[in-house]
Amino acid sequence: MAKVTNPLQSSEASGQIGKAMVHFRWKGLHCVRSYVIPANPNTEGQAEVRGFFTDCVNAWHNAKMVALDKDAWRRWAEVLGRPMTNMNAFISSRMKEVTKGRTWGDTWNISLLLGTVSGITFTIDAPEDHALKCESGTSLTYRPKITNATWNAVDLDWDVSITGLASNTTYYFRCYTDVANKYGYTGVYLKKTASA
Repeated sequence: MAKVTNPLQSSEASGQIGKAMVHFRWKGLHCVRSYVIPANPNTEGQAEVRGFFTDCVNAWHNAKMVALDKDAWRRWAEVLGRPMTNMNAFISSRMKEVTKGRTWGDTWNISLLLGTVSGITFTIDAPEDHALKCESGTSLTYRPKITNATWNAVDLDWDVSITGLASNTTYYFRCYTDVANKYGYTGVYLKKTASA
């Protein structure tokens, strides 16, 4: 039964009304949908998509998805301009690629993030065969500078050094794969360069 604190159809209703409609709040929005019992044909294709989805959720909860990575995905959700969480943004991005048959390479575990006077350096994990690049700029949505990452065969991660930046300036950056039929990218990180 729906719990209503104001008149029916108000923004304060939540729960089902009979078997006709369901009121709920999602991301601060009042939503209403019809009451449905979802079909479950359990087809081979559906099972495959459920497997992809499970993999995405497990990846989100992987220890390599550190707090800075999750914060970067929150910024990516802002770029997308839709009301979604950082987890929603990650799963949506990954699902779009794996359901097309592309190989997703998890790009995460950013570390050794350092802002120098004229640059930003860091390491990040991604598959060796994914040819990682990094785009950077001074706004959340404008990142025109492209930097190639360097594979570190000793640490088995990618080293990134973005150079030629202005001092005492906040830069936004994200990494992505640049190989045919392989895909993977991060959310948007930020780091301020040091003062001169």
